[in-house]
Amino acid sequence: MSDALQSVGVDQSTASDVLQQIDDAISEIQSGQSSGRADRQAVQTAIDEVLESNGIDSSKVEEAIRANGPSAASGTRQASGAGRPNGPPPPPPSGDEDSETGSLESALLAAGVDESSTDQLIGQILNTLDELASESTEAASPDEIRSALTNVLQENGVDVDAFQRAIADGGDPSGLFMDRLA
Repeated sequence: MSDALQSVGVDQSTASDVLQQIDDAISEIQSGQSSGRADRQAVQTAIDEVLESNGIDSSKVEEAIRANGPSAASGTRQASGAGRPNGPPPPPPSGDEDSETGSLESALLAAGVDESSTDQLIGQILNTLDELASESTEAASPDEIRSALTNVLQENGVDVDAFQRAIADGGDPSGLFMDRLA
């Protein structure tokens, strides 16, 4: 999503701030749900509101996310040259400011995903979750979400077990990032 924001003219610093605001909004929605599952429509609305409140056209961001994935649709991996620069991942933000997106990127890197592919893969994961949410009027079950994410990871050659271990090692011993999405 960071690449999508930057492709519509948002600078990197603002993109990081917007991603943090989105993470905060999603966490707030999840904490307000009795089932612990966030309604996908509520999440999409929150994302759109955060983008709009920052003067960003959400439809352009969605177009940019979809534009990043033509090779994702065929299941092939291609280095686009986009993404993070080479080198170790940046240090996590201090305190509780560590975002889900940063955790996801770190876990993907630990699972062997090429640094230039992480943003595209994160975009593909978000698109898959959007598609899953649009297929039903009810919120997707944790098993449906976990299965969809596992499929995306496997289609892109990601070692799912290594990904899950990296999420657990990154301060999520209670369960997997996938469980937090559900």
